[in-house]
Amino acid sequence: RKFEETARKAAEDSTQQAEEERRARVAEWAAKHAAQEAALKAENDRNEIEAEEAARQAAEEDASRAEEEQKAREAEDCAKAAAAEAARKLEEAAHKADEATRKFEEAAKKAAEDS
Repeated sequence: RKFEETARKAAEDSTQQAEEERRARVAEWAAKHAAQEAALKAENDRNEIEAEEAARQAAEEDASRAEEEQKAREAEDCAKAAAAEAARKLEEAAHKADEATRKFEEAAKKAAEDS
């Protein structure tokens, strides 16, 4: 009888120990799983931050390039306007020179006729 009770107690202890070990394994698995999830989330967050930073830099570069292109267009427009103004003044000067030449020729012709 004592042997049966000892055997039953040993079986209960063994069952209890096995259950505790199973719970410990489950807890260990849950902890590992939670750590993996946390690491994955951290990696995803880091990737998202890097992607946002890359997008911000690209947007800044695009804006800078657009501003430089606008300044270049404005400078080109100014140069065209200055060239047009210079051509107009040159044409005006040529017209005045032609007029002066014509007047000189008329004066020379009149002087020749008068003498």
